[in-house]
Amino acid sequence: MVSNPNFLYYLALFCWPFVAYRLITRLQLDRAVILLVLIPYLFLPVPHPYQVMKLPLLPPLDKESIPILTLLVALYLKRVKLVWLPSYRLGWFFCIALILSPFFTIFTNMDPLYFGRLTLPGLKFSESLSLLASLFVEVYAPFIIGYSVLASTKSHEELVKQILIFGLFYSILMLYEVRMSPQLHTKIYGFFPHDWSQQVRAGGFRPVVFLGHGLLVAVYGCVTAIAAFALWRNNHEVMRGKGAIIFLYCGVVLVFCKTYSALIYLIFLLH
Repeated sequence: MVSNPNFLYYLALFCWPFVAYRLITRLQLDRAVILLVLIPYLFLPVPHPYQVMKLPLLPPLDKESIPILTLLVALYLKRVKLVWLPSYRLGWFFCIALILSPFFTIFTNMDPLYFGRLTLPGLKFSESLSLLASLFVEVYAPFIIGYSVLASTKSHEELVKQILIFGLFYSILMLYEVRMSPQLHTKIYGFFPHDWSQQVRAGGFRPVVFLGHGLLVAVYGCVTAIAAFALWRNNHEVMRGKGAIIFLYCGVVLVFCKTYSALIYLIFLLH
């Protein structure tokens, strides 16, 4: 049985827009956009399975939707122009196909399903609007924001640097949970976000922190190690004199995540 979220769960979610406002008014635009996506992904609580906050025709208000909606409002207030469709035709095709995909999902799943006495109704056309809203907020809007604001080489460098910086800080929490068991989310937000048995590996634990599952933490650890390697290889100023040590440390932390797929990704991508 999943316990209910505590007060900090709701406080973190609904205080985030105010934190985001402070960041975007004080930092350079590309760095602010990166932090307004990275910080909530890493530290806001995982959605509770039974305490869903949802408004009509909008996706659930959680760590995936609130930061993007906040970022869209902030960019609008700063009068940042977003390019809603890429300038090349192939990009148009894929973007329009993505936007239309909820309608194809509805049209191909309108028949009810029967399982003995249990009947599951088919999808209705009205549900396509809710699916479209979720798709727009969770997939399309982040892509457009990145395409519009983070298109320069300098922005790419800033993104890789911030991934590494936050990954190094996150590694402390990861190592804590490897030793003490995945309990930070429960201690701070009041409930464990997934099946506990899936986090038990090799006589110990996989870290979960605030991402909801050990696999997601391992993937971020892999991305952090790749960022460390890229900055080290390019002799970036944040890695001078210590690049090899930081990269090896990230690799060791990734091993402690006890996820072979993430290690395979790292080895493959480094080649």
